[in-house]
Amino acid sequence: MAMKFLFVCTGNTCRSPMAEMYFNYKVGQDSLHYASSAGILAYDGSPLSDNAKKVLCHFHIPFNQFFKSRSIKQEDMRNNHYILTMEEYQSQLLKNQFVSCSKKISLLSHMIDKNDDVTDPFPHDMENYMKTFEQIKEYIDLFINKLSSVQRTSHERTL
Repeated sequence: MAMKFLFVCTGNTCRSPMAEMYFNYKVGQDSLHYASSAGILAYDGSPLSDNAKKVLCHFHIPFNQFFKSRSIKQEDMRNNHYILTMEEYQSQLLKNQFVSCSKKISLLSHMIDKNDDVTDPFPHDMENYMKTFEQIKEYIDLFINKLSSVQRTSHERTL
């Protein structure tokens, strides 16, 4: 089954776009799954942060050079299967704001049975961006493995 994921952070210029771009890179263009991103306090139209671009380049992750930040909207809640936040307070805020969609909203780390926020690297140095990306990468790798495992098990049951 095709699934859409929305990664959410505060400003949609570092963490959530890095998560979006890494997820889409890992699942590949032919995947049934697709990710996008938004921010809870984003200024629509801001570019990807320079340090986020540098991190993605360092790891050879393709990114959209025309990326523009955007704030989360009601249609995002309807159009995505999962809304994955970087911090617990973001999950709580969205659950309070979009009550009818609260079951779709989760802290990213909860999807892999952890309970950790992904720290905001802004406005810190490159080292902090690298640490943040490493955490995002680890969580998304584990999450994709979990998704693949669930899909294999589901497929085997239908045979």
